[in-house]
Amino acid sequence: MFVVSSRDFVIVNYNHLHPDGSISIMVYSDEKYGENMVPKKKDATRGFIHIGGWHLEKVSEKETRATLILELDLKGYLSQSVLRNTNVLQGNQLLKLPGSIERFKAENPH
Repeated sequence: MFVVSSRDFVIVNYNHLHPDGSISIMVYSDEKYGENMVPKKKDATRGFIHIGGWHLEKVSEKETRATLILELDLKGYLSQSVLRNTNVLQGNQLLKLPGSIERFKAENPH
């Protein structure tokens, strides 16, 4: 059995509503900002997100095309099975998107 240490990330988040109605939700890590603002957790490895986020485009009244962009460094060794599970968990984030979209629209009326 492999023990996987926990990871933490400090990210900067940027949301943008484009003129065509599509939405970009972008995140990235900033080492200087992160180290100064959020101390590292004692038993965690701090990962780094080079760039990540979603681009959401309305296809129809009931469909949205969601494009995931993600380049990150989880730091340290992780087995292939852990990486596969991580990819599945990332895909499951789609289940949270409807609530996130509604919050974004409420905070950013056109």
